[in-house]
Amino acid sequence: MPNGHGFSFPYGLPLVLYPVLALALPVGSGKWWGWVLILVCALLAFAFAREGLSKSSFGKVHEKDPSLNRLTWLVNWLLFFALPPAVLAGFGVVKMLLG
Repeated sequence: MPNGHGFSFPYGLPLVLYPVLALALPVGSGKWWGWVLILVCALLAFAFAREGLSKSSFGKVHEKDPSLNRLTWLVNWLLFFALPPAVLAGFGVVKMLLG
């Protein structure tokens, strides 16, 4: 818990990584490493959705920071962390298949 202010979501990851992936996916279209980027996006989406839906993960953080509620937890992990790479993966697959 940084500075005693409670739990802090790692917003630096989507602010840095997602724009890089969004720029790299169209460039990788039609290349083998484009599929690797799509796989990375899909794995990120899966991992963040799993974290957001995990009651045990929420419970551990909620014990340390009772001000954090379940809705905030779900919105942050699913909307800000899992949805963008899922959309990027879908975009990448469509771009690869349509050429």
